[in-house]
Amino acid sequence: SDGWMDVLTFAGGWLVDLDDLASIDAESAVDAGEMELRAAEMKEIRSTVLPAAVSMLHDVLGKTASWMEQMVHDIVDQFGGNAAKDILVSLFHTFDETYRSSASQAPMMEVVTTSQAAPAYWYKKAVALSSIVANDSYGIHETFSDDEMEKLLRLVAESVVGLQRTLDVETIFE
Repeated sequence: SDGWMDVLTFAGGWLVDLDDLASIDAESAVDAGEMELRAAEMKEIRSTVLPAAVSMLHDVLGKTASWMEQMVHDIVDQFGGNAAKDILVSLFHTFDETYRSSASQAPMMEVVTTSQAAPAYWYKKAVALSSIVANDSYGIHETFSDDEMEKLLRLVAESVVGLQRTLDVETIFE
C-alpha cells in the first residue's frame, strides 16, 4: 500500500509533465501543438487510470482490514476472554519492530491501533486515502467523475465505521 501511496503522491502529480509544459516557447508552434496534444492525452490517461488505481487501493486496504477484523473475531471465539486478548496483543506486537523487544511493550490501545496486524491500522490507511485524493497539490480529485467520487465517498464512509468499531479496545476483544 505504501508503494501505491507513493505513486499517487508523486511530486507535481502523477502523469503530469510540468517541466515539458513550462518549456514550450512561442517560436516552436509545432512543438507547442505536440505538447498540448500530449497534455490532453495525459489528462485522459489520468482520468482513466487514477480513479481506478484509487479504487483498487481502497479495496485492498478495506479487505485487508476486514480480514484482520475477522481474524480477531475468530481468535476471540476460539480462545475467549483474557486468553484471546493476550494472544492478539502478542500477535500485534510481533508485527512491528518497535514492539518486538520486551523492553518496549506499547500500551494496549496503542498496539491495537498501530500494529500492522490490527484492523484499525488498515482502516486508518483506507480513510487517509481520502485526504490524498482531496489534496489539491496532487490533483487526483479532478480526475474523478461525480459517480466515481460518490462511490469513493461511500467506501470511505464504510471505512470510517470500521475504524470506529476497531478503535474501541473493549469492543474489539468481545
